[in-house]
Formats: sequence, structure tokens, C-alpha cells
Amino acid sequence: MQLPNCLPSPSLETRYVKKCSSSHIPNMHILSPKFPSEIESAMRYALSQNCPIAIRYPRGSLTSKTLESIDYTKSILPKMHREGKNIAILATGKSLIWAEQVCINLQKYYHLDCSLIEVPCIMPVPKQALIDLTKEHTHIVTIEDHILIGGFGTIISTILQNQQVGKKYIHFGYKNGIIEHGKVEILLEKHGLSPMKIADEINNLVVEKL
Repeated sequence: MQLPNCLPSPSLETRYVKKCSSSHIPNMHILSPKFPSEIESAMRYALSQNCPIAIRYPRGSLTSKTLESIDYTKSILPKMHREGKNIAILATGKSLIWAEQVCINLQKYYHLDCSLIEVPCIMPVPKQALIDLTKEHTHIVTIEDHILIGGFGTIISTILQNQQVGKKYIHFGYKNGIIEHGKVEILLEKHGLSPMKIADEINNLVVEKL
């Protein structure tokens, strides 16, 4: 199986699409790698499937030395990177990198030990795996590099609510409109999505209810 020998510039938000690009097409799959190094296995997985698949390119220079890479040819199930209590932080793609820092900040400054769960396939999300990983948590926090309306947080809360799983939800993402181009770290700070600001808000919203 021959793979393309070049990738587009990481300065662009690029979607590889097999057959078609609309997320509303039946049986559409959307994969969301967090590192550029995960794209090859995502493409191999896509080429092995008989359905339309889009792969989101993880734009930006953020990185992590502690998060394990996902091999899409072996599993596309949600993966728990850190196991904590009460609060589960779910993220996908490169937002997992700053979600990890949110967990670190919550533990360091507020003594809150949170779980960190990666969702490498955001359409469709494996429902039972998601329910199993979040069943011991009372609060579900989602962090995404996307506008909130119709985004990752909406997908997660809809799945759990449809399964009659009672949770409290907090969603972080771009509020609305078109997301301007720019350095990722600057955009996060501008939109109140930096790891420290998210940690502060989670503490303020959650600590009195635990």
C-alpha cells in the first residue's frame, strides 16, 4: 500500500477526505490525531475502510513528551491517559495537549485529581467505551479546538444523555463565528482557552459541588 510521500504545511488546518468531505454523509468517520506523527497510521486505517473518512491535521507547535501516541490501525477507542476522581476531562486532537496541562494545573494549584481521556475518533464515538471510561465521574469537561455549537462537546453530552447517564457538563471551545488564523498559543489566550484559565474556571464551577 503506497502512502503519499508529502504532507501539507502544519500552518494549515487540513482535512484528508476519502470519497467526500461532509460530516453529514451517512457512515462518515472523522479522525483527530493529536500529533503529526499519528497521521500515517490514521491514513492506513482510512485506506482499510470502506466508508468516507476525514482526518483533521493537528495545526500548531504544541507538543507533549508524556502523552502516548495513538496507532489508528490497532484501535480508535477512547483512551485514558490519566486516571483521577470525580472530574473527567475529554479532548480530541491537539486540544488533548493543552487538556493535559489543565490536569497538571488543577492538581498543582487546586489539588484536584482529574482523569484525562482522549477521543481519537470523533465520528462516530464508540458509545460503550465512552460510558465505561466516564461512569465513575460526576463532572464531564470537554476541551476542543472548534466552535462549541455542534462540536465535540455537543457530541459527547448527547451520547451520554441519550444513554440516560446523569452527569454535569462543562464545555470549552471557541464561542462562535469564524476562528481567525494565528499562532495557537495566542488564540487560546485571546479566547480564554489557555490551560491556566480553563483550570481556574473548572475550579470555580466544580469545587463547591463536589
